[in-house]
Amino acid sequence: MTFEPKPPVEERLFQVLRRLDIDRAHFAARSALDWSGFAGAHPDRIASLTLICPPGIDPEALRPFSSRLLVITGDQGAPMEGLMRTVEGLPGAALKTLNGYFSPGWADIFTDRGEESAAAMEAFLKGWAPATGDEGTPTLSRDDEGEVAGISYRVRGAGPPLVLLPLMLAPSQWEPVISRLSERFCTISLGGAALGTPLGPSLAPRRVPGDRPKPPRSGTSARRGNGSGRGMRNGRD
Repeated sequence: MTFEPKPPVEERLFQVLRRLDIDRAHFAARSALDWSGFAGAHPDRIASLTLICPPGIDPEALRPFSSRLLVITGDQGAPMEGLMRTVEGLPGAALKTLNGYFSPGWADIFTDRGEESAAAMEAFLKGWAPATGDEGTPTLSRDDEGEVAGISYRVRGAGPPLVLLPLMLAPSQWEPVISRLSERFCTISLGGAALGTPLGPSLAPRRVPGDRPKPPRSGTSARRGNGSGRGMRNGRD
């Protein structure tokens, strides 16, 4: 018996976009396993990238997207301090810290801090300007659902396409903010066995290059952005 090799995630995502006639879209994700391959193979198809409480980031992989990158993360715990320092070292990247929030892999961010996080995404996507020569993103309006290459999709709303990759636990973790985001964007929620990271030790926060272990501190973070812990820091506040 012979087995056909399964296409990689980046090829599956490309097939989804092709089915929906989308050349370029905004992406939001948590696990690098979902977005990094596509970013490397099709960087021109990513209008912007929002990372939701990532367990760790590779600054070199993100450097080509730094001017169109938003990272939303809690400010509690030593690993988060290293992650925030790394983001601040990426030119033009936006950082939204959730004051007093601890965001391990099992955190349900849009249930816990949905309004604040969705507002940060809206502000970032509204204010992001394409680089010279970019065509920007198309405007879509449709309601649709289906499956392509083992990836299920559900399309709602109208506006620039916004691809929502699973947030570690389940695609339904986006549900608390889908209605709000769909008022301004054409949201494409993705799911299926090809996406996401299985629960287990791999969800433990990863060390950021150059970061030194520090014991967790009690209280609020020393990094508060605009003084209230509610702003984004990237020169666009």
